[in-house]
Amino acid sequence: MIKRILFMALACVLCAGAAEAKPKKFAKDLYWEVTPDSVLVISGYGNMPDWAAPQQEAWYKNPKVWRSIKAIEVQDGIVSIGFKSFSPFGPEYRRSTPLRVSLPGSLQAIGDFAFKGTLINSITLPEGLRQIGIGAFIGSVRQGTLDLPRSLVTIDEGAFQRCDIITVNFASDVVVAQGAFFECPPLRAVNFNDTWTELAGASFEGDHQLVELLASDNVRVTGGNPFIRTPLEKSPVVAHMSNPVSIDRALAHTDGGDARSENGEDAAQAAPVVVSELDRNIPVMDGINRDNTFALIIGNENYRREAAVPFANNDAAIFGEYLTKTLGIPQQNVTLIKDASLNDMKYGLNTLARLSNAFEGNVNFIVYYAGHGVPDESTRDAFLLPVDGYGADSSTGYPISALYKRLGTIPSNGTVLFMDACFSGSKREGDMLASARGVTLVPKEAHAVGNLVVLSAASGDETAFAYNEEGHGMFTYYLLKKLQQNMGDVSLGELADYVIGEVKKSAIVINKKPQTPSVMAADEMGDTWRDIKL
Repeated sequence: MIKRILFMALACVLCAGAAEAKPKKFAKDLYWEVTPDSVLVISGYGNMPDWAAPQQEAWYKNPKVWRSIKAIEVQDGIVSIGFKSFSPFGPEYRRSTPLRVSLPGSLQAIGDFAFKGTLINSITLPEGLRQIGIGAFIGSVRQGTLDLPRSLVTIDEGAFQRCDIITVNFASDVVVAQGAFFECPPLRAVNFNDTWTELAGASFEGDHQLVELLASDNVRVTGGNPFIRTPLEKSPVVAHMSNPVSIDRALAHTDGGDARSENGEDAAQAAPVVVSELDRNIPVMDGINRDNTFALIIGNENYRREAAVPFANNDAAIFGEYLTKTLGIPQQNVTLIKDASLNDMKYGLNTLARLSNAFEGNVNFIVYYAGHGVPDESTRDAFLLPVDGYGADSSTGYPISALYKRLGTIPSNGTVLFMDACFSGSKREGDMLASARGVTLVPKEAHAVGNLVVLSAASGDETAFAYNEEGHGMFTYYLLKKLQQNMGDVSLGELADYVIGEVKKSAIVINKKPQTPSVMAADEMGDTWRDIKL
């Protein structure tokens, strides 16, 4: 009897294992399975669906399964790979070992961010592939040579950004978008094989070891210099590519003259081209009525007398898009000011006061600032620095104490202030402003009043770092990420907890220094601010 029971139990286990091994359906005519030797196999016919991250279905449902996979095999019959198909988000999905990827001849398109951040040490792009999407392989490919198929037509923005590739071989007339091969440090050679490839400005921008452009006589340039900040930036080979008018504008001279960007700025100072999935995958929510919510957004990036703040204008612009698309705030209710002077900042705040007066206080305000914050070295009072201000002269800035008082006393149902800035005298890159002392300062703390809630990027003498891989300030990146994940349906308490936790972890891992966002509310609000929704 006991033997019979054991036999039946074993049979059940084997049947369960067989059922588990059976391919599982995840879309119409599409199946997946993980083989005993840890290969993720995608089979069937048609287009793989676009999935938002973090994906809680299929091969992402169990992070341990994803981390155990050694290879991905997409079988013949699959026509396209969807958005973020193999790029789950979150620390629990991070892999330490690279994958081998096999793609079929039936494949025509690789979608946006399809393999972003998933390490790949072996991949062959098949003949038949026509399009590689935005950010498809950001930070993923780790192989010496990348051979592009003869069928390829377009390589979109940031497709191979920050990949470890030594040589790229073209085989067809490809249109290469801005930042497609941005910051690939080992890159040494590009062989165009006499194709009529079309390069956008900054398509190969970055800190490369690029020294060889082979068979490039037919290459055409459609914008500024494709090779900004590379050893070939002023090369005669680049200067004499097709479309010389455009390239000469970017190079100015090849006899040692300074390279200039199209807007007249030094090319070396131009903001790097970085593509973030957050910028492309903004949830759009319909049927939301927020006619009484108004926003003032300021992005100060290009300072006249201080170092630039990388990505500040992009921070501001994308935050504005999330307000209109995800939170449903009417476009006309959002005031966006890039590179604001002191008068611009004052005008924006005065506009909020006029709106409050017109609506008799029945309004909600969202205020966002990305840029430099600076401490007064004698009083330690903190102030926001307009682009025309002097870091060493607090009278040319807008004091934080005055800002809090101004926002807290304008009649409203509630005001939320987001500040991606620090007030220690340091830059987003971590070093000091030219006008600051050689050591960071702990600024004097200002206090919120009225019904004002403030979320700031850093505490005390910390730095508000950039998240270079994503093209945003780190604080702003996680702020937007939470809005994306929750489709905008999030309370301030949930938002603050998430941003504080994620920035603290990422700052230590990436920058090796602490960054602790903080939240402050007027004393009379108590903890009621936590339940407020944007």
